[in-house]
Amino acid sequence: MSITAFIVRHGERADDVMLAATPIERVHDPHLTAKGIRQAHVSALRMKSEASGPVVVFSSPFLRCVQTAAEIARVFDCKVKVEKGLSEFLLESWFPEDPRSNLTIHAVSEEAQVQDLRIDLDYSSRCELSYPEDITAMTDRYIHTFSTLLEMHPNDVIIAVTHGYGVQSISEHIDEDTFITELDYCGLTRISRDQSVLTIDYAADASHIETLTESDTQSLQKGEHTTDEEVPQISDTEPLVS
Repeated sequence: MSITAFIVRHGERADDVMLAATPIERVHDPHLTAKGIRQAHVSALRMKSEASGPVVVFSSPFLRCVQTAAEIARVFDCKVKVEKGLSEFLLESWFPEDPRSNLTIHAVSEEAQVQDLRIDLDYSSRCELSYPEDITAMTDRYIHTFSTLLEMHPNDVIIAVTHGYGVQSISEHIDEDTFITELDYCGLTRISRDQSVLTIDYAADASHIETLTESDTQSLQKGEHTTDEEVPQISDTEPLVS
C-alpha cells in the first residue's frame, strides 16, 4: 500500500478575520491572510515528510486555494495545475451572480500567474463547472474530478487543494464510515492505494496546524514563507464554510 493523494482545504481566508478592517476587491474570491500562508507552508512540510515519489499539485481556481497550492508547490519545487473541478460549491445563495469568469486569477498577468502563483499555464482543466449547483451536483463533481486526477496520474502522489465541501465529499465517498462535520483550515485527508482499493489513512486532520504559533515562523525554511507585510493581494484591476 502506498500514499496516492492528499486532499487539502485552503488556509485562513482574509474575509474570515479582516472583513471590517480591510477591503477585499472580489468579496466572492478572498485572498489568504499571512497566517493562512504559514498554515499552507507547514502543511506542505508535513506532506513532504510523508509522501514519496513524484508529486503533482492541483488547485481550485479560487484565489485562497491557488495561494495555498503555490506555497505547497514552492516546498515541492513544482507548478500548480488549476482544475475547475476542485472549485467552491457554487450555491446560488452564496453566489447570486455567476463567479466563474470573475475570479482573481483571470485578472492578473501571465507573469504574475507564473511567478507569484506558480501556475502551470500549459495545463487545461479536465472537468467543467456549472452554475448554479445543488448539493448533489457539487458532490458528484468533486468525486468525478478526484477520480479523473487519479486516472491521469496513477504513479504520482496527487495533492488537491480545494474547499471544505471538496475535502468532505471526497473523503466520505472513499470511506462510508468517515463523517466530517468540522474542518479546520489546511485540514488534510491522506489516501493510500493498494492496487485499485483506496483507503483513508486519516481525514480532515489539522494537528500540524493546531500548534502553529507566531514564533513557529522562525523555524520555517528561509525565503519559503510569506511575512505579514507580504501577503499577496494579487489584483490588477453558514453551513460548512469552504
